[in-house]
Amino acid sequence: MTTCFSIKSLVFITILATASADSILVGSGVKLWSKGSSSTFSTTEDICAAQVRAEYKSEGVSCNDGVPSKFGCQGQEIGLYITTRFKETIAPNTSLSSDITIVSPSQGWYTMAGKTSESDELIFQVNYCFQGNVDHLWYCEALFKNSESDNGNGHGHIDIYIENTYSTTTTTTVTSITS
Repeated sequence: MTTCFSIKSLVFITILATASADSILVGSGVKLWSKGSSSTFSTTEDICAAQVRAEYKSEGVSCNDGVPSKFGCQGQEIGLYITTRFKETIAPNTSLSSDITIVSPSQGWYTMAGKTSESDELIFQVNYCFQGNVDHLWYCEALFKNSESDNGNGHGHIDIYIENTYSTTTTTTVTSITS
């Protein structure tokens, strides 16, 4: 008994990544609102990043009509989020960063090792491709629509950088084998 095999095609996909240590400013003075809404920023090209850095510039947010804070609520808890337009979280990403702990899931507060709500910058591990999309900067109480009624109307100004960027190239090779 003879068995014949026919392989019509094989597909090999190779993904090549080109890395760069560049820091690219994608949002200058983006407003971090204490309540109500987000602010947007976008890239002008398709670019992937291993990190996002949020750098405090001026003013601040308030969680209880009190003294403004750079990134949270006057203490260890941080409330800055970066999301897609569909409110999918880009940062913080707890699956990529063991130094981030969500301390209040219903309100979105988290802690970050070595950082507080008064730190000058926050660096997030993201592994995300910014593909000319409009992304959003949120204060957690506004994003989660929880406990924002007592917040002041203030906002902070934040610069957003993408860092450790890389681009991907996909090459597909198709081979047909017949007998």
